[in-house]
Amino acid sequence: MGRLEYRGVEKGTDRPIFEQKRVDIMISIDMLLMSYSQQVSDIVLLSGDSDFIPCIEIVKQQGKLTTLWYAREDIIRAHNELIKIFDEKKIIDQNLLNSCLL
Repeated sequence: MGRLEYRGVEKGTDRPIFEQKRVDIMISIDMLLMSYSQQVSDIVLLSGDSDFIPCIEIVKQQGKLTTLWYAREDIIRAHNELIKIFDEKKIIDQNLLNSCLL
């Protein structure tokens, strides 16, 4: 669990804006600890955030197979450098989402 940080209010309303922080570093720590302690043989990440690049590089040095699930949409797009470093890549698209609803 991360930490919520207050970022102000939405324009024209009194609704507060909160942003979740520290989640990517906490996920990275978990991946590294499990890799070093040999608890996992594969790491699967659903993200597009390039902040994970250093972690994945170390996980791969530990001999773990890495798989990235990511979106290619204009609004939510995975960072190109992140995509390149993974062993396997899986695209999250509308067809995949539709098949999950069946």
